Amino acid sequence: MKPNIRPIKKPTYAKRNRETILPSRLALILNDAIAIIIFAVCVMLAIALFTHSINDNCWSKTVNVNIVHNKLGTIGAYISDILFYILGFSAWWLVLGGFYLGYNKINRRKIQVGSLFNIARILGFCVLVIASSSFEYIMMYHQPSTLPDGFGGGGVLLFLIMDVIL
Repeated sequence: MKPNIRPIKKPTYAKRNRETILPSRLALILNDAIAIIIFAVCVMLAIALFTHSINDNCWSKTVNVNIVHNKLGTIGAYISDILFYILGFSAWWLVLGGFYLGYNKINRRKIQVGSLFNIARILGFCVLVIASSSFEYIMMYHQPSTLPDGFGGGGVLLFLIMDVIL
């Protein structure tokens, strides 16, 4: 005789779905705080880039003047000098990209980590910055530059890439 054994069923629970659960007040405040921090960093970066002066003591050179002309002080002079040194005038794309990220954060658009669309957007932004730097390097190669070490408009990144290509 066969024993009458029924398989034990696992209890089924409702699946938690992030779209159906309303975010708590703390999560909304945290989301807005992150967006405000992103906007503040972008504004500070824009001020540092806009008030860049070749007469400041910074990463690429030392001047015997104690006055810092950058509105964010020595840190702003270093940040603007490093970004202009690496990317040239294309460093301004970082400010616009940061504002775009903050705008999407404040609108609470869901950012799916690892989706192909978001990966393509990030790669597209990187291609935009590199293509913009290369265009600046090609167009401003023989013009006098106010950027660090006079690499033209494209920065040292494109100087190295163009040496490899050409």
